[in-house]
Amino acid sequence: MISREPIAIVGMGGVFPGAGNIDALWENIVSRRDAVAEIPAHRWVVAADAVYSPQFAIDKMYSRRAGVVALDFDARGFELDPALLKRLDPLYHFTLTAARITPVRF
Repeated sequence: MISREPIAIVGMGGVFPGAGNIDALWENIVSRRDAVAEIPAHRWVVAADAVYSPQFAIDKMYSRRAGVVALDFDARGFELDPALLKRLDPLYHFTLTAARITPVRF
């Protein structure tokens, strides 16, 4: 028999399109707000028209819309060198931002 230990959720965090925090995400859901938008031209190193196809095709995208998140990374408070953190790949910026302790109200 598998023993299951009880757990407690003590915090939540995330990075979401159109919502800077959990409360804003929930408000978007309740309000049925569409956070999907046209992909900004500066987002990729290649022009969107070069990789767009209205039909499914290998190595192509078939939508010009996405849940794009703009993140202004704040390197303070991680007890690591802020200059080092700023040089990291943006994926780490998203991960660190999502990992910040966010109060949860039940």
